[in-house]
Amino acid sequence: RRKLDAQEAELALAEREVEAMTAEFRNAMAGGGDATGTMAGEASRARAEADAILDPGGSVASQIDALSRASVRAAREDEADRQLAELKRRMGK
Repeated sequence: RRKLDAQEAELALAEREVEAMTAEFRNAMAGGGDATGTMAGEASRARAEADAILDPGGSVASQIDALSRASVRAAREDEADRQLAELKRRMGK
């Protein structure tokens, strides 16, 4: 009985953490940068992707995996944007 209680408490803690991470992720996806022109389309796509990732019907493990993949992808895109901006700066555009 105690073991079951401990496991239920761990599950409740993990669910709260996932909810907190989900809220942070959605805020990050919704609040990124100047959403004009192309960026507005990208922001809209990112929000749709985040909603698909965070489908409440999915399992916690699959949601965490999806968040991890999305985070890695976002980091790669940010690095590519940074490199492009640097290249443009060097070329004087």
